[in-house]
Amino acid sequence: MNKQIVFFLAFIFSVSVFAQNQFKTHQVKEGETIESIAKQYRVTPYAILKLNPEAKTGVRKNTVLIIPSSSTVENDQNFQEKVTFITHKVRKKETLFSISKRYNVKVEDIKRYNKELYSRQLDKGEKIRIPQIQYLAVQEEAGSIPDGLVEYVVKPKEGKWRIAYEHGISVPELEKLNPDMGEVLKDGDEILVPDIHQDSVKTVDNLNYNYYVVQPREGFFRLKVKFGLEKDSVLALNPEAQDGLKAGMILKLPKETFGAYNVQEDGKLMPKFTLTDSINSQLISKIAVAIPLKLNEIDFESSNDARKKLEADRLLNISLDFYSGMLVAIDSVKKLGVNADIKILDTEGTEVGVSKLLNNTDFTAYNAVIGPFTYRSFNKLSYGLRRHNVPVFAPFTNKNIELYQNVFQTLPSDEVLVDKMIDFIVEKGQDKHIIIIADSKNAIVKNKLKAGIPSASIVTTESDNYVKMVNLERSLSKEKENWVVVESNRIPLLTNIANVLNSLRTDHRKIVMFTTNKGDAYETSDDIKNSYLSALQFHYPTVDKPSSLDNTFHKVYEERFGSYPNRYAIRGFDLMMDILLRLSYNKDLYRVASRVGETEYLENKFAYKKQYAGGYMNTGVYIVKYDNLEIKEVK
Repeated sequence: MNKQIVFFLAFIFSVSVFAQNQFKTHQVKEGETIESIAKQYRVTPYAILKLNPEAKTGVRKNTVLIIPSSSTVENDQNFQEKVTFITHKVRKKETLFSISKRYNVKVEDIKRYNKELYSRQLDKGEKIRIPQIQYLAVQEEAGSIPDGLVEYVVKPKEGKWRIAYEHGISVPELEKLNPDMGEVLKDGDEILVPDIHQDSVKTVDNLNYNYYVVQPREGFFRLKVKFGLEKDSVLALNPEAQDGLKAGMILKLPKETFGAYNVQEDGKLMPKFTLTDSINSQLISKIAVAIPLKLNEIDFESSNDARKKLEADRLLNISLDFYSGMLVAIDSVKKLGVNADIKILDTEGTEVGVSKLLNNTDFTAYNAVIGPFTYRSFNKLSYGLRRHNVPVFAPFTNKNIELYQNVFQTLPSDEVLVDKMIDFIVEKGQDKHIIIIADSKNAIVKNKLKAGIPSASIVTTESDNYVKMVNLERSLSKEKENWVVVESNRIPLLTNIANVLNSLRTDHRKIVMFTTNKGDAYETSDDIKNSYLSALQFHYPTVDKPSSLDNTFHKVYEERFGSYPNRYAIRGFDLMMDILLRLSYNKDLYRVASRVGETEYLENKFAYKKQYAGGYMNTGVYIVKYDNLEIKEVK
């Protein structure tokens, strides 16, 4: 029994066979096909494919399929499911039954699209897919391409911006035409584009021109500030911009306007395109991944011992989830022309294990090291590699990290989150009435807010436990939208404020709630109602955002591992994608950090800023809000 078996156990072996009146599961054996499985269960192949659409291209050994009972598939050839999804984050004490009632779906339908729930209970904080199912007659399905559009087959290394530019549309317009299009296009993907004459297709000339994606709220004056180009110069190369600029529009600009990738303005990096447009396939990158697999503690002769270890060791499970996401990223960038050599190193989950690696591994051969996970082990490894100037990336922790010159802290610090939220409130709240409520532990943040917004009103708390309704009501404006910034992690105070603000909210008096630091009180207390936070459009900063459940990564992951990816798997995918793409642009990651602006993937942003007399801090932060009981990014 080897490491691959341990990894397999983490994702497949724990899925037990499950039987109900309507559905059961089947683990595919060597040589089995959809047709042979359908005959075994006396159902049609169509019925199996309807529940397992990822199996249309074939099934692999050990894949887990959902099988309907024969009584549920009568005449099902005449109907087809149309399924959309809502992302739901599981709260304390929630059950599948309560969630099914909330969304008016069957428990079995939730399990169908979250297969791991056949064999385990819900975990607080995990994200699951809630299906919204419609049954359409087959003849109702649109079988033809809409007028004015044609199918386009993506060529190797093509990005969204290039295809959008060539067909005379913006990137958002291309994404609107193809709502199921993944974050990264793959060679051979079929998408829809405008049906234009061949003579009208634009040519991308990277040798003589640069190309730039217009940012939100950007006009010709802003472009002049950035690039020193007059409006007439821009229009000469981009006559389609005569009617004005819009976000996502691609502009052709003179080559001498700015450098190979970014332009700097007032010390801020302006992103040109995603790194997928700057791949150098001649570069071969070497990355070491130091994670706590703890292979020294596992008896490989006993599957029971391996299973028990997996069930009991949370850090090991996180490692395997993270590793699985990285594997999908590695496969994804290979298709883009990225060449890399990845080495997995077992830290054994201890500082002693890290010492062994430092003594027995030539880390100077690597362009980057990812890990370890815990701060003590990470600090030991990064300190040991400091004299060799090997870049080391901290995957998870943002506390107690020693920010040596060679360290990349990939999770933004709490201070970064607070500052980003304050900047947002100051910039966007100029015409709003700002109210600040802070308990005694958050006086520093209150003072920062007051310094940035001198006109803000302060409402005091009563012993950090509540605010008086009459005081809060007096402070509200009747003419302006009220932005109430709440700084506390005390459940009684937060419950009181959310209740009072909801009672004071009317059609004529709009109230929006904010915080610079969403503490665990919001997650652990049932008294702070999500419905109230949603009604108040509660805004807060976060290091990650909920990703769409219907994208290429989720489909590939589910097909490969037979389960839905959790946040650790997504983190592994995003981080490995970013590092591999940065290395494919230039193998000097310190140079890349100084030249490349913000990058973004499924749930994470990366914008590294050099710290004074230290390493690099990720300042990529999302501002999100509650909206109809969903969490959405504030653009």
